[in-house]
Amino acid sequence: MAAQHRLGLWAAMLAAWATILPLAAQTTHAAEPQAKIQFRLLDVPSGQLVPAMVYIPVTLVFTVTSEDQQHTLKLERWVDLPKQGWYSGDVHVHHPTTEKNHRDFLLRYAEAEDLHVVNVLEMGHHRGTDFKQHGFGKKFRERRGDYCLVSGQEEPRSTFGHIIGLNTSALARDVATYDLYDLAFQRLHAQPDAVVGFGHFSWNGCDLPRGFPWYVTTEGIDFVELLQFSRINTLDYYDYLNLGFRLAAAAGSDVPWGSTLGEVRTYVHTGDSLDLDRWFAGLEAGHTFVSNGPALDFTVDGQLPG
Repeated sequence: MAAQHRLGLWAAMLAAWATILPLAAQTTHAAEPQAKIQFRLLDVPSGQLVPAMVYIPVTLVFTVTSEDQQHTLKLERWVDLPKQGWYSGDVHVHHPTTEKNHRDFLLRYAEAEDLHVVNVLEMGHHRGTDFKQHGFGKKFRERRGDYCLVSGQEEPRSTFGHIIGLNTSALARDVATYDLYDLAFQRLHAQPDAVVGFGHFSWNGCDLPRGFPWYVTTEGIDFVELLQFSRINTLDYYDYLNLGFRLAAAAGSDVPWGSTLGEVRTYVHTGDSLDLDRWFAGLEAGHTFVSNGPALDFTVDGQLPG
C-alpha cells in the first residue's frame, strides 16, 4: 500500500526570492510521525508567490504512488490590511546593515514576508554594541516600494530590562549613566520623532519586572512589546492602562532569537499610503494592534485605538 503523506506548501516567498532560492515542500509520513522530516524541491513558474499570513491556509492530503502527480492549489486572500490603512512592522530585529548586501537581504526578506517596516536595532551592553548599523536617521532609511528598513537601538540593556529606541537620528549611549533609564529616555526623546519602548513585556523577560514598574512612572515609555514569541501579556497591560499609563501596543520578533522576520507584527494605521513619519507617529499615538495572524477591526465612537 502506498504511504500517505501530508504536504505543507511554503507559500510565504515572493518571486524575488524564487529567483535565487528554490521553493521547498515539507513532507511528513503520516504512519511514522517520528520519522525524519524531508524536504523536496518544487519547480515553480516565474511570477508572484503570495505571502501566507494574509491568505487562508491550504492543506493537501494525497497518496503517493509510482506515477507522476500534479496538484493545483488556489489561495484565497482573507484580508487586505493596507487597503484599510494598516501597515505592518516588526519593532525588534537584529542584523548588521553596514554592508549593502545586508540591506538588500533584509529588504528582500521583508518583501517575501510582506512586512512593511523593519526596525533594525543595534544592540548595546556595558562593553559595547553588536549588530552595527550603517547609520541612523532619515538619510539612512532604506526603501523599496512599500518595504522599508529603519535603524534604531536596543540600548540600554541591563538588570532593569531592555529599552528600545525607534526612528532615532543617532545612537543614544552613555556608559557613565548606563543603568539610569530615565536619563536614557531623555536622550532618546531629545531626538526628533524618536519613539521609546520597553522590550520583552509579553513574557516579563530579561529582568523587565525589576525596572518597568518603576520607570513607567517617568512617562518616558511610549510602547511595550505586548506580543513576542507568540506570547501576549494583556493581564499586566490592562492593569497599567487602568492606572492611567498611555502605552501603545507593539510586537517584535527579536530575530535572530525569534524564528523569522515578522512572525509577530505591529500594525499601525497611516491612512491611504505608507508614510514612515506617519507610521512612527501612529505608533507613538497608539493607533496600533498586534497580531501573529488574526486581525480585528474595531473603533470606539468612531475613534481608532489610542
